[in-house]
Amino acid sequence: MAATGAGLLRAQHVSGLHAVTRELAEMRASLLRAGDETRSVRLSVLTLVVACADRESAEQAAQVVERTAASHPTRAIVLVADPAAAPRIEADLSLSCSATRGEQICVELVRLEVGGETALHLRSVVSPLLLPDVPVYLWLAGAPPLTQALSPDALELCERLVLDSDAYPDPAATLATLARTVERLPSVPPIGDLAWSRLRPWRELLGRAFDTRELRGFARGIEEVEVRCASTPPSAEARLLAGWLTSRLERAGSPVPAVLHVPGYGSAGEVLGVAIRARQRDRVARVEISGEGDRRTTSITVEGAMRSLSSTWTSGAERPGLVELVGTQLEEQGADPVYLAALLAAAGHRM
Repeated sequence: MAATGAGLLRAQHVSGLHAVTRELAEMRASLLRAGDETRSVRLSVLTLVVACADRESAEQAAQVVERTAASHPTRAIVLVADPAAAPRIEADLSLSCSATRGEQICVELVRLEVGGETALHLRSVVSPLLLPDVPVYLWLAGAPPLTQALSPDALELCERLVLDSDAYPDPAATLATLARTVERLPSVPPIGDLAWSRLRPWRELLGRAFDTRELRGFARGIEEVEVRCASTPPSAEARLLAGWLTSRLERAGSPVPAVLHVPGYGSAGEVLGVAIRARQRDRVARVEISGEGDRRTTSITVEGAMRSLSSTWTSGAERPGLVELVGTQLEEQGADPVYLAALLAAAGHRM
């Protein structure tokens, strides 16, 4: 095996956990032995454990891992666990490297299928495959059961938990479960929620709107907030955006944002618009941001005090794909207090 090319260097199918650990050790050792003099070899800077709902989710997760490989040398363990299946541990292992800036960036990918009683014990399966002194991120791909992933045993395993709260069929229950976990357990790893990440353009546009000269004085006089989305019941995205607004506006007499379904528009779950009415003395302002896909339109009107004004503008707002969303999470480390406040508010809890 040579370490100077790009692409797949080694692939192997094995059965049993001991065989998996043995083959991983041999793959890593043989790569280091075969390193050339012109390129150094960069192996895993993190271990990504991917708990998948099914084979389809596992295939998609493996593609994401491979596409983020150049910037995130990783040992990825993509796991499909089925307690109802016959007892077994089957694994496909591969080692891929690409030449980047004089280095070999390598990804070790382990695709595991686990059946029987062992499938209920994520930690016992994954622990022997982890690297010493390398951070572990746990990604819930698709919608695997939260009960196992949010158990103290599983959370102690990882430095970061990545999931998409909109992948689950009941967004309100999912956010409530996450909020209870944050409140109940003394130590919960930082949560990276892809639904929250997709809201970034909306939050930035709202911040810019109230940072204009005309509206700076209105932020403390918000009287009504409405979030519109393309699903019923409202998606996790819409609930988190409303939760963010609630947490930012929290004071005596603050309005509770209404979350409304707008039928017939947008993709399921997509946020379609935000409308805010605010008052400053005898002046009333209305801010509306709307749009779907990659375009947003911001409209501002201010009336009163013998003077009115209005302005409208359109801007781009990319909706990042799964590779970009997960890749960003792999670069994050600490907790996001703004997300936690939005999560607790969306679930009806308080910080």
